[in-house]
Amino acid sequence: MTRNTRIFTAALILGLALPLSPAFAQEETSTREPPAAVWKNERNFNAVQKAWEMVANEEYAEAKLEFAELVEKIKDPYERSQAMFGLAQAQMATDDFDSALSLYEQIVEMDVLPNQPHFDAMFQIAQLYYMRERYDDALRWIDKWQEESGQVKVEAYELRASVYAQRDDFANSLKNIDIAIGMSDNPKETWYQLKLAMHYELKQFPESRETLEILVRGWPDKKQYWTQLSSINVTLKNDKEALAILALAHRRGMLETEQDLIQLFSLYGYLELPVKAAETLSEGIEAGIIEPTQKYWEQLGNAWYASQELDKAVEALANAAELSLDGKLDMQVAHILVDKEDWGEAKKSLTAAIDKGGLTETQMGNMYVLLGMAELNTENTGAARTAFQTARKYEKTRQSAQQWLNHLDELSKRSGP
Repeated sequence: MTRNTRIFTAALILGLALPLSPAFAQEETSTREPPAAVWKNERNFNAVQKAWEMVANEEYAEAKLEFAELVEKIKDPYERSQAMFGLAQAQMATDDFDSALSLYEQIVEMDVLPNQPHFDAMFQIAQLYYMRERYDDALRWIDKWQEESGQVKVEAYELRASVYAQRDDFANSLKNIDIAIGMSDNPKETWYQLKLAMHYELKQFPESRETLEILVRGWPDKKQYWTQLSSINVTLKNDKEALAILALAHRRGMLETEQDLIQLFSLYGYLELPVKAAETLSEGIEAGIIEPTQKYWEQLGNAWYASQELDKAVEALANAAELSLDGKLDMQVAHILVDKEDWGEAKKSLTAAIDKGGLTETQMGNMYVLLGMAELNTENTGAARTAFQTARKYEKTRQSAQQWLNHLDELSKRSGP
């Protein structure tokens, strides 16, 4: 079983481990003939009742002492079993599960209690074996309880589902938790969590989506159900639906981590919605949720560029370039600035790209050609000539650089001596 599945089932353990009260009765069809047991000693009866009042008031330590004394003192099997039952409940309430298990087993073996407390003890034994990770014993006692009590109750299917999940019997776990859900007018959240985990383990992704839709409707303030529902739709190639779900979660203020916002950004980008992608990433960086790394500045710049927001693209890519050790991002910024004919700023980026290096020979040659153009357009003819002369040294830009140098010669002739 995966770690996530064990986390899903952990919540069930907590629910099943709570002490059961004596008023556990349900309609039964048991064939067991209950013993004709009655209280013979009024003093014992009153003492046991007093100890139960301590349990009701959550005075568990005092109740344990009182019940333990009564167990030692009372000789009548029926009355002693009643005290043992109370002691076991107090031990359960104080997490003394091993002692409680031993007592419940003794109670069942004595076989002197009326049907309902007798069956309650059997069911508690099944739960306690589950908590001790003795799963075969837990299943054996659930079956024994059901056979002898004739009862059908949702908690039994819940417990079976949990046991089967821990044994990696995902199909039987799913079968039992589905029965529990079907029996209840108000199924627990943890049941759907277990159902979801079993569908995941069985790679039943459409059923996983259906379960997550129930969880989103039932517990709409739980972010994890929204993000999981979006992710499962990505798995099922329902990308537009995945985006709609995650975008709605974002509008509800649920996406508060870098991972969440990057997932939303990626979906916008994948579905070719660059403006929304850029807005999402920009919002995350400005809010301090997304770390302003070179990678994310570059992705933001490219998203703004795809959105034709060139000024914003230059700003983001320039931030990325500042964090880069080579000149590739400066080169990208330079190309945008040249397209905008912002020659003064283009010279800065071109110079930075050349100085940092890390470019191919062809890229370096192109940088010198563009630098020459920028110098020429800012009326620095001498610097332009130097840049073109350097560009002429690179094979791929030699011809272009020579043409620019020829152009400079023509300009020089026209201007005269």
